[in-house]
Amino acid sequence: FGMRKIETRNKTFFLNNRPIYFVGGGVIPGPGWGDCDWHHAPPYHNPTDEEVRKDIEMIKSTGVNWVRVSLRPAPAKFLYWADRMGLLVWQGAAWSLSQPVKGDKLDQYKTWLASLILRDHNHPSLVMWEMMNEGGPNTWESLKELTAKLYDFAKGLDETRLILDDSGGWSIGVLNDPGNHGKTDID
Repeated sequence: FGMRKIETRNKTFFLNNRPIYFVGGGVIPGPGWGDCDWHHAPPYHNPTDEEVRKDIEMIKSTGVNWVRVSLRPAPAKFLYWADRMGLLVWQGAAWSLSQPVKGDKLDQYKTWLASLILRDHNHPSLVMWEMMNEGGPNTWESLKELTAKLYDFAKGLDETRLILDDSGGWSIGVLNDPGNHGKTDID
């Protein structure tokens, strides 16, 4: 059983009401969990508990305390061990949108996002949901409108986690213009 509270106040992150400085990076957890695991030697297989624990131990040994799992859902086994070993996880958005997100595409995306949030909402290691990855083919104005809708949708399912509107893409171009993001917990 684990509980945690994550929030931002005055440009500072707080974990369980204590300020925390995040040191992190991206991770693709384990062989057999994605299309980007060529750095592991074959034969590819679903990792054992011991392999997942070793990966997390290695990550933590470098001083990293927060990882982003991008482009695919974090594997349940990875979240299980992250919960127990104290590694915080930022769940990245899917990178599967090749057209502007509206109509049926938006409904499909919300269905995917809802299933992910409902599957993983009990993992205390998971502290942030990302709504979009690199903005897809949206314009900056349509992306702000879209991510505001997705923000409200995700917060309606899980108000305990931070929400990031977009990472990379359009976001990189406006990093020097704080406050220009859409609806988000992190600017």
